Amino acid sequence: EGQYSDMAFLLLQPKEHAIKALFSKDMADGAYLSTGGLLSCFVIVFIFTIMTFGCAIPVGLFIPNILSGACLGRAVGQVLLDRGMKVRPDVYALMGAAASLAGFSRMTISLAVIFLEITNNVYLLL
Repeated sequence: EGQYSDMAFLLLQPKEHAIKALFSKDMADGAYLSTGGLLSCFVIVFIFTIMTFGCAIPVGLFIPNILSGACLGRAVGQVLLDRGMKVRPDVYALMGAAASLAGFSRMTISLAVIFLEITNNVYLLL
């Protein structure tokens, strides 16, 4: 009671909910995602995404790329936050997801519109 697993929280729920949690500033009840858990989730999702990309099966690559980039970006943001810098890890998660998706899909202008719709905040894109 009152305990949770970082990796289970990110990997076992629907990916849209995990992405929404990574993009949120504060989590419910003061929950905190550890940097090690975020990096482990990044490695797992990234490896499985690469494996499915090479197979000839119809699977989605858009959401897993957003999730892996958001995990890596949030981990970088939390490392900087732990070192005493005043940063917002949710913005780093957003930028990590955008960078991961830009490298995968090469649609830069469309990604700006997609992430504007995801966040509903014009100031994050300026």
